[in-house]
Amino acid sequence: MARVKFPWAAGAIAALLPSVVLAQVNFDTSGTALLEGAYFFRQVYYGSLSSVDQIGESASVIATVTFDGAGNYRLSGQVSDNTVSSGAPQPLSTTGTYGVNASGLFYMDNPLTTDEIFGGVGQSAIVGSSTENSNGYFDFMVAVPIASSATNASLSGTYRMVAMDYPNGDVTQVNNSTFLINPNGAGNLGPITVSGHAVNVSDANFTFNQPITGATYSLSTGAGTMTFPAQSSGASLISGTKQFFVSADGNILVAGSLTGYDIEVGIKVSGSSASSNFSGLTSREARTTTLPVSRPADTTILTRFMDRQT
Repeated sequence: MARVKFPWAAGAIAALLPSVVLAQVNFDTSGTALLEGAYFFRQVYYGSLSSVDQIGESASVIATVTFDGAGNYRLSGQVSDNTVSSGAPQPLSTTGTYGVNASGLFYMDNPLTTDEIFGGVGQSAIVGSSTENSNGYFDFMVAVPIASSATNASLSGTYRMVAMDYPNGDVTQVNNSTFLINPNGAGNLGPITVSGHAVNVSDANFTFNQPITGATYSLSTGAGTMTFPAQSSGASLISGTKQFFVSADGNILVAGSLTGYDIEVGIKVSGSSASSNFSGLTSREARTTTLPVSRPADTTILTRFMDRQT
């Protein structure tokens, strides 16, 4: 598989993990022993990019990764790659090395390439990407510590979700969105209004809303599914069944399709951050556009990435 720099990666990590102090990537690994145990892991990859930004290869990983506290990890799960068996999921089992410095800066061997993922470690999640790859690909990963006892009843409150998707690995179908979910402890996510942008709807600076009713979830031992009914007519920003994981402290959700190239990340919020969408600004390469956001720190994690693609 392939390798573009993410100039926004440090901001994305800091946004999701505000306690992380980023340092230069020349660290001493003195904090490696502090990262130990089993994590749920989601990674998306978009590579073999053409001069007009066509995507030649899309892949996603959903797995469990175990860090041994001594700089070694073991990952077991599945990978879907649109260049292999038409994207049918394939088993993935690999080992690698990792390190953490005193400030929380993190690296690990990329399970999909020969590069390293760089990012940050926090109490609720690990976030990273292969920031210094030279083969022109984009990737993004989030891992959360496994919650051994999380069930439907334990998941409640309000989560601000951000999402990006390349349906079928097709850049002409790319979309990104943000929305609130309100799991009620009984398998329902409440009424949802998804706000976002889809290239197949408009390639201009245009956002639209997708109302969703009847969204549900099922959760057991920290892993489960969310189901979002598609709109009866018109374009959907999000639909179908997503595998999702909740962090051990309940603060972070990460999700994705088992056969798709999407990623959804949720952060538990309260107060003004749990209200309806606000309007905020985010830069898009050589221009500025208005996107639907609440706390910019939450919702620009993925929209910045998507803006570079659309």
